[in-house]
Amino acid sequence: MESVSLCLDQPPEVVNAGVGVHGASTAHEVFRLPDLWQLHLYSPPAPGTPCL
Repeated sequence: MESVSLCLDQPPEVVNAGVGVHGASTAHEVFRLPDLWQLHLYSPPAPGTPCL
């Protein structure tokens, strides 16, 4: 397993934000943002989904 150091002394810079509907056009979706982190928020949580 790789480890990653995160410097959290400054808030992250938001480079894009959007709203999407998953599974509407295809059963398999791929999201790629090279060199960027992604945060996905879901509401309401699906059954069995851990809350962070």
